[in-house]
Amino acid sequence: MESLFASTCSSYDAAYLIGIALDYMINQGFDYTDPYQINSAIRAQKFTGCTGVVSIDKSSNDRVMDIFDIMASKIDTNSGNVNSIQNGWISPIW
Repeated sequence: MESLFASTCSSYDAAYLIGIALDYMINQGFDYTDPYQINSAIRAQKFTGCTGVVSIDKSSNDRVMDIFDIMASKIDTNSGNVNSIQNGWISPIW
């Protein structure tokens, strides 16, 4: 079920990205039949979608990945120092 959810969310975000890019182009008076202008408009978008924040890297056309560290922290009651270790990472996309 999780893979179906992830696939559905990714598809929704991809369709939404194209939709808002075309809406942006129409409102700005750009030629939405020009593939270069469409690519530029897609790269200019950023929104919070089903899988998290969606934006496209301008140099590679890849989705910008947000990765979060999972940390465990403990306060040393004697010194007041906080000791943290990384337990892993998570991306809302995967």
